[in-house]
Amino acid sequence: MRRYRNSVVRLGFAISILAVGVCPAVALENHVTVESRTFYTGQTACTVGVFFENSVGLTGIVAPLEIREIDAGAYPASAFWRAINLDSRVMQASMVCTTFCPAGYTPLRTFATPHALTNCGGPISHDWLTAAANIDYSSPDAIFLALVSMSDPEVDEDYYLRPGSDGTLRDSAILRLGFTVSQTVGSFEIDTCCVRPANHLAYVDLNTQLVVPTFTKGIITISCMCPCLHDPNCDGISTDIEDVVETINVAFRAKLQIVDPGCARPRTDFDCNGVTDVVDAVRVSLVTFYGYDRATYYCAPCE
Repeated sequence: MRRYRNSVVRLGFAISILAVGVCPAVALENHVTVESRTFYTGQTACTVGVFFENSVGLTGIVAPLEIREIDAGAYPASAFWRAINLDSRVMQASMVCTTFCPAGYTPLRTFATPHALTNCGGPISHDWLTAAANIDYSSPDAIFLALVSMSDPEVDEDYYLRPGSDGTLRDSAILRLGFTVSQTVGSFEIDTCCVRPANHLAYVDLNTQLVVPTFTKGIITISCMCPCLHDPNCDGISTDIEDVVETINVAFRAKLQIVDPGCARPRTDFDCNGVTDVVDAVRVSLVTFYGYDRATYYCAPCE
């Protein structure tokens, strides 16, 4: 019985090893992904990650990115910033200088004005040449990331970016962008472009050979959210006498109208013309006291 039991144990161990051996590993790709996100109108501290994945060791990364309107007026409005993430895996390689950097070291630049000539951009994207201190918040604008190994492979084993992936968590993205969005509902995109003379999205491997990664552009949606919709005093009851009083106070008694973060209209603006006046006071009174149709007399501030 002992010999039989030991044989069963050995057979089970062999099957376990075989099962582990045949489990397919997740294959790495050469790919760059700009995160797609939704923010609310006027939202501050908006952050978007740019994620890199490489199946080969890299000694160079070139990533020109262009910000373009899809819907007029939907765009970053202020406080734009861009940064290489010093907590990302790129810091395991000698591709980012943080101390005693060479003069003119600029691995991350911004552009505000497209170049007049077009000889390297695509049918939609633009050419860029002259860097600016920051974007100008008028579509289009561009960001240019250029990383090159700055170490000697003879003495530094970490001179290149090892095969791997940033994953999907924003805190692990090699590149991050931030801004405050406009008050306009709509979308803008972050796509690839070209920085003259011919800098397109590209990797450089350990043999200094060009590797062209695939790319997923980011779609940034600016949405509307009105937490106190048709409820000027925001008590969760839409609408009652207190809402009527609140609207009258704003319309006739100089009380300040309130615009909630993420909402395109004041709470007391029932006709969506941007101000609170006698029309709004009449509309809320008719609905509250006389049962007039809400769908007819109350506008939809997010449309």
